[in-house]
Amino acid sequence: RIHYLNYFDKLTSLYNRAYVEMTLPELVKKENLPLSVIMLDMNGLKLVNDVFGHEQGDRLLVALADALTQACRKDDIIGRWGGDEFIVLLPKTPSSVCAEVGAAIRRTMNAAAANPIPLSAAMGMATKDSSRTTLAEILLVAENRMYNNKLIESQEVRRNIVASMEAMLQEHCFENAGHSERVARLAAGFADFLG
Repeated sequence: RIHYLNYFDKLTSLYNRAYVEMTLPELVKKENLPLSVIMLDMNGLKLVNDVFGHEQGDRLLVALADALTQACRKDDIIGRWGGDEFIVLLPKTPSSVCAEVGAAIRRTMNAAAANPIPLSAAMGMATKDSSRTTLAEILLVAENRMYNNKLIESQEVRRNIVASMEAMLQEHCFENAGHSERVARLAAGFADFLG
């Protein structure tokens, strides 16, 4: 049990950051090159935690972990890097194959049921082809690409989350869509009245 808790994330059952960091020195050896890295940052987790509670947020994290496990190959090392960040290490994998795994991850996320929002994550990839490039440089490239991806997609992701939440509210509440529109008009009129 102590061994498990040292190397596995209790919530997702993926490897934890301590395990990933422990295996990295072995993976950067010449015989494991090229080494590809995929970093992911879940979209919408804070909103789900704030609106639906942390239990739903935890379900979303587990759903992403399941999607990664389904989409990745047997020899890939999948870990929870931090709160809503995940990492996939792909030893002996060129960038072209890494891109294929990334596409498989996207397809698996898109196919997952909304719970309570569509499964989505920003993704960044990088590949270490030679011993001249350091591991730190590769991780930084993947992380920067992930955050750039998050910035580019953030507006669309927010729209999708809000649309999903509206649909869920209309499905579970007794009011119809017309009621929501009337309340929105009344609120806007009241705001205009107040200046």
